[in-house]
Amino acid sequence: MSLRARLHEFHGFALAVLALGFITNGLGRGVVDTYTVVLLPLSQEFGWKRAQLTGVYSIYLLVQGGCSPLIGSLFDRYGPRLVYSWGYGIMAAGFWFAATLDSIWAFYLFIGVTCGIGIAASGMVPAASIVSRWFRERLSTAIGLVYSGIGLGMLIIVPLAQFIVEHYGWRMLYHALGIVLGLAALAAFTAPWERVMRGAHDGIISDTKTPTANGDGWTVQAALRTPMFWALTQVYVFTSIGMFGVFVQIVVYLREAGFPAMTAATTYGVAGILSVPSMIIMASLADKYGPRTIISITFAMSVIGILFLVAVGHVHSYWLLAGFVSFFGGSMGARGPIISAIANRTFAGPRRATIYGLMYGSNLVGAALGAWLGGILFDLTQGYLTGFVISIICLAVAALPFLFYPALKRFR
Repeated sequence: MSLRARLHEFHGFALAVLALGFITNGLGRGVVDTYTVVLLPLSQEFGWKRAQLTGVYSIYLLVQGGCSPLIGSLFDRYGPRLVYSWGYGIMAAGFWFAATLDSIWAFYLFIGVTCGIGIAASGMVPAASIVSRWFRERLSTAIGLVYSGIGLGMLIIVPLAQFIVEHYGWRMLYHALGIVLGLAALAAFTAPWERVMRGAHDGIISDTKTPTANGDGWTVQAALRTPMFWALTQVYVFTSIGMFGVFVQIVVYLREAGFPAMTAATTYGVAGILSVPSMIIMASLADKYGPRTIISITFAMSVIGILFLVAVGHVHSYWLLAGFVSFFGGSMGARGPIISAIANRTFAGPRRATIYGLMYGSNLVGAALGAWLGGILFDLTQGYLTGFVISIICLAVAALPFLFYPALKRFR
């Protein structure tokens, strides 16, 4: 086969791998985030408190975080066919049975636990491991394209879910999601994973040449002894607390501020879709100029966005709402591809997915804590300001490693 033909084959499969990650992330995250539009109907139907309801989302995030290292290990050992099909299958069952429920503990089980397991198996841990097999140069950009599927899922699925809830009820929505995810499980089981997992072959692009802990690549134990692992974990944890302390309550916050239900859901979705170009652009800039400056800019944007949201609660202004969407949505998720690329380049080797799963799991624990803390603070204060201030403080703490840790300051 000529070099030209091999390059053509590589680019075709590289695009297919990016499309795969884009779709799987968009579908998984989009269906889980439909919980934000059923939160208020559940509260009205059953009289459950806000902390009880946001607790379901927190359990989902905690389970996802706790399962991520295990998913990484299963992926390293058994490959994507088992992991993806099993993940979509368990989510399909969870949503289908949730449509018949009327007790809060059952929602914790069938939405919190099953969706947490399912999204861990179909999310960024396996996707980043696959993409890193195909890309060495501009890895942040490639992972940014995969991450951006999250925003598309939020834009399409969340407003559609709002429409279904308003016209047919939340139970119909959950039945529909169960069917869609069941079909996704079937598609994942029949996908051509052997070719995908071979990666870039014949020397077109080789695996990362980052120095490793031993001749066989990094081990989990060796990675845990490095300052880099814990610096990236700090960024992940505190970023998630800060962002999810706001994110989960956007729809209900805007509705209580006087905006129509569809406006609130669309705002959530538009903020999500803005993360698509943001993740791609910021990841590309990080590849070109280094991550430190770009990530610092994204943290500043997140803080400005939260300040716009605070103002929206006092002044019913669509201009302020647009400011929130632009800054918060424009920075949402933008750090994830950059951190993922740093982790996958630094800790290359056969245990790459397991190591990244540990790190990504800490990110989700932070997200769970942020979502739960936002609900608790609302119940205690009957308002959102305290939670928003804590979110801003956490974002500042998350930025510190890129400002003071030498290895991250110099990372290219």
